[in-house]
Amino acid sequence: MNTPLLLAACFIGTLSFALIFRAPPRSLVFCGLIGALGYGVFLSLQYAGVVSAAAVFFAASVVGLGSELLARASKLPATVYIIAGIIPLVPGASAYLGMLYFAQGNYREALVAMSSVAHMSIAISAGLAVGTVLRKK
Repeated sequence: MNTPLLLAACFIGTLSFALIFRAPPRSLVFCGLIGALGYGVFLSLQYAGVVSAAAVFFAASVVGLGSELLARASKLPATVYIIAGIIPLVPGASAYLGMLYFAQGNYREALVAMSSVAHMSIAISAGLAVGTVLRKK
C-alpha cells in the first residue's frame, strides 16, 4: 500500500468532515492533522500485526490526547478535534456490510461483521476516554 497517499487522503477527508461539522476555520488544518495522525498510528500498528480493535484503541487514545492538547493550545473545545479526528477510525464499511448481509439473509457473516463493528466502536470510545484522562492527570 502507498502509505503517504493514504495519509494524505485521510488528511483531506478529515478536513472535509471538519468543514461539514462547521469547525472554526483556524482549527481545520489541525483537525486534518489529528485525523491523519490517528490513522497513521492505526496503520503502523496494523503493519506490526496488532489486532484491529487494539490498534483502533491506541489510535483513538492518540486522537483523544492530541485533541485535548490542541484544544488547550487553541482555546477551543476538544470536541472540535475529537469529532473530526475519529472519522478515519469509524468502521463504516463493516457496518454497511453487516447490514447488507442481514438484508441478504447471510446471518453468520452479518454477525461477524457487526461484532467487528461493536469491538471497534468500544475501542474508539475507550481510547478517547483514556486520551482525555491522560491529559487531565
